[in-house]
Amino acid sequence: MSGAGATGERKTVDRPPGVFFLVVGGVLLALNHLSVVTGRGVSAELLIMGCALAPAGAWVVLYCGSFEAVLAWSHRSGVRAAVAGAGAVAALIALASAVALVYGERLTNW
Repeated sequence: MSGAGATGERKTVDRPPGVFFLVVGGVLLALNHLSVVTGRGVSAELLIMGCALAPAGAWVVLYCGSFEAVLAWSHRSGVRAAVAGAGAVAALIALASAVALVYGERLTNW
């Protein structure tokens, strides 16, 4: 019984392309900054997508092991996947709202 008690490994092909997400997220956040500087205000679409892609890309690039661990944890059941998804959406909205507040604007009207 050489494999008794051994745990399986997840393939790393499940994770997103970190550098690509980081670069695209940075470009979207830069475009949002240009929108604010030119007087058009915060662009909610650019801000939300930038705040979604840039941290996800940075997490994959810098801390790949912990990203893989959370991904493996969430793939064990549908409930865990829903919890991880809801947590990611809540963190995304909080981050985008915080960035909008830095610019002196609000992301939402509620």
